[in-house]
Amino acid sequence: MSSSLKLGVGNGSLKATVAQTLAKIGILIDEKTRQDWQETGNQLVSRVYVGRPANVVEYLGEGKIDCAIIGLDELIENSQQEKNDFIVISEFSLTKTSSNQRVKIVL
Repeated sequence: MSSSLKLGVGNGSLKATVAQTLAKIGILIDEKTRQDWQETGNQLVSRVYVGRPANVVEYLGEGKIDCAIIGLDELIENSQQEKNDFIVISEFSLTKTSSNQRVKIVL
């Protein structure tokens, strides 16, 4: 069993903002690559899956990823499980224009 986490991130309109936010804590995502799975160079979160939000939810439900940064609407729309089957660690506002705002992420 791996001691590092696999994170899922949707490749939609917020991908750049999420990538910039994660980079601030040392989790690097290459926004230009077309690869779904990326190595991050981070000990805590070693791999990131960047894909369609529906796939992120599916992978979360199947256990292929350990956690995700995903919109609650995507989770509800694309989940075959009930929303209550997932543990929401934190809810925060993250928008295309929030890159200059302070967001605290604790893993």
